[in-house]
Amino acid sequence: MKDSAQGGASVQFRVARTLCKSAWGKVQPPCEGSSMPRWELAHEELSWGEVPKIVPPSASGPTEISVLLTYEAFLKMTYPKDNETATSSPDNELIRNDLISRFTESGQPGEKFATLFGKLQEALALPDGAKRSLEFSCDDLAQKVRAGKPLWDETEGLNEEQKMLRICYAEGMYHILPSFFQTLIALDEKKRDFGVVFHTSGEKIDQVVWEFNRFCEGQHPCFNGKNGSPLVLFNGNNGTRDLRIKAKSQKSDELRLSDNLDEAKIIAGESDQTTHQIVFEGKIEAGDESNVDTRDYVSKERKLSNNKKLEKYVVRVDPLQVIMDSEYFLNMIEGSE
Repeated sequence: MKDSAQGGASVQFRVARTLCKSAWGKVQPPCEGSSMPRWELAHEELSWGEVPKIVPPSASGPTEISVLLTYEAFLKMTYPKDNETATSSPDNELIRNDLISRFTESGQPGEKFATLFGKLQEALALPDGAKRSLEFSCDDLAQKVRAGKPLWDETEGLNEEQKMLRICYAEGMYHILPSFFQTLIALDEKKRDFGVVFHTSGEKIDQVVWEFNRFCEGQHPCFNGKNGSPLVLFNGNNGTRDLRIKAKSQKSDELRLSDNLDEAKIIAGESDQTTHQIVFEGKIEAGDESNVDTRDYVSKERKLSNNKKLEKYVVRVDPLQVIMDSEYFLNMIEGSE
């Protein structure tokens, strides 16, 4: 749910942005005394990528538009970042981020989702016992995260383990979604044979691997058997399966169509007759092939990721449901089989 915490966006901000990406409305004329267009909520239910997108207006400026667009799309159109349009301004990113952060506040266009915003944060919050086990105050560090300040001073002499704890849990919230952990526990209880492949980029993978291995070794603050938490092990001891990532050589297959790294695609499908590969992808939107390459194993013919017949291989993740429903991944797995 979170990228690098060293000056990175907070979990709270990412939840707010997810709401902005899921709320649909219409562009309205400016209020009296203002030159800026307004966005007005027109779709009562939140929807992740299902409502038709807007075609950007001409360079002459925003005009009244009859189709729906998300609040985030409206902000991008109204306050473009540097190099996005000829009318962009260095201050626009700050304005956009401020409006996203305040989206559900009283008087803001998304105020009807304020209760849901609170519930989403509650669902991502570490249990009180887990927070007490940390070696720092989450309240103090959360303020630093949201202000974009460093989480430690080099004079503190923190080791790498202590730094990683702050990066992952500074706000007192989960780093990897709790529904993911619950899925592994449930699959193991059902005696299912399974493996896990993480698909991310940059330094984020190091944080994910660190937290995942702590979970497997019974050292995750929410699954270590302390402060009322269950003890969960996936380290090969006492008959448990070993899911730990032990070396960077543990990799999945990717397909690159050229020398351009942006064209690297993770491959989904059935590599043999007994293994069912499922890719959970959060970036797939309606009509989008995303970064997943799906092919027929025999003919090697490429198939579209959003083809209904391929839902058993590629699952588009709804970021709101995956936070609120602890059985989300498990239900999606069972639905694809």
